[in-house]
Amino acid sequence: MAANVQFSLAPGVATNAVIDYTTTSGQKVWDKATAKLAEEQFDCDSEGLRDFLELVRARAEVQGWNVSVLSIPVDVANPLGATQDFLDHYGEISLDRYRANATTYYNQANRAAQDSMQLYTCVMNSMSRIGRNKVTGFRDQYSINGTPCGILLLKVIVCESYIDTNATTSYIRGQLSSLDEYLPQVDYDIGKMNLHVQSLMEALNARGETTTDLLTNLFKGYKSAKDENFIKYIDLKEEFYEEGNALTATELMEFAKNKWSILKQKHMWNAPSPQEEKILALEAKVKKLEQKKKKTTRTTTRNSSNPQSAPASGRRNDKAWMLVPPKQGESQPRTVGGKPWWWCLKHKKWCRHTTEKCREQNLGGSKPTTESSSGDSNNSRSQSKKKKKQMV
Repeated sequence: MAANVQFSLAPGVATNAVIDYTTTSGQKVWDKATAKLAEEQFDCDSEGLRDFLELVRARAEVQGWNVSVLSIPVDVANPLGATQDFLDHYGEISLDRYRANATTYYNQANRAAQDSMQLYTCVMNSMSRIGRNKVTGFRDQYSINGTPCGILLLKVIVCESYIDTNATTSYIRGQLSSLDEYLPQVDYDIGKMNLHVQSLMEALNARGETTTDLLTNLFKGYKSAKDENFIKYIDLKEEFYEEGNALTATELMEFAKNKWSILKQKHMWNAPSPQEEKILALEAKVKKLEQKKKKTTRTTTRNSSNPQSAPASGRRNDKAWMLVPPKQGESQPRTVGGKPWWWCLKHKKWCRHTTEKCREQNLGGSKPTTESSSGDSNNSRSQSKKKKKQMV
């Protein structure tokens, strides 16, 4: 590397000299610094705040905002003394303190004033219409004598996204203690729950607060899952911790996410247990039998009301219509299943023989034929007349 080259990690931090926006290079610096942070714009809500601030952090490290306007002196009267980074302590520092610090550089010919306007423009370009509507009503709070200020706008955004009041810390602690209620809301997505926890912890830390029961809340939250294998895994981790072994919240979240990912890859996440599979199989069998029973009942009812459609070979289905006597004047035989049937007075049902043939069979006569009952009756009367003539 040449001896006269000044090293820097990014162009924005190579020098704190004032940028000449009248030049092509100066215009390019402005365009890159003020471009929107991501395609998906911020709605100024608590759910997206963590991601939004991380995007601001990434842009700040490239443009040098992190060592200028985002670095807040603990004592404004001593700008070279100890400082606090906005992105790590935004909940601890009041709006008045941010304003007091911004007053030292706004509307002056220095790099901090330029960085402040870059930050302001970048943030406004990165918000959706919904997000802008939430903050533009507070322009007097993020402006100094009419000039907008980037750091003040960020503070207003945090306040509106989290409803930043004295009750916010209690709200965050309440959210951490009810992870077992949150997990079902995100369809038992362990990854989303972990992001939710990280966001809450960052918000708590930014207010100078900590929690000592995070592991307990995580165990309770993970065990609200429905997957038995996952719950057993978390139980083992809890036993390991209770036996005095070291386990951090970050490690537990990583273990839980890895286990969840493995189960999903194997298509075993929320899979039914062996006992549940037996119950499901039994329920399916019962349902199939009920459907079969309903189908049989419908067929029987249909055949009973319409005997002409009854199959010749289905004797169990024939019985219902075979016992229904013929209507007055109804001609015989009746054709059912492609075969002739007669009403037998002896059997009191429809048969394959006439009443007369049924009597002859009982008297030892010949095998019944398929002649009509009216024809048999005429033959019988003719034979009776012949016998009477012979006797005379």
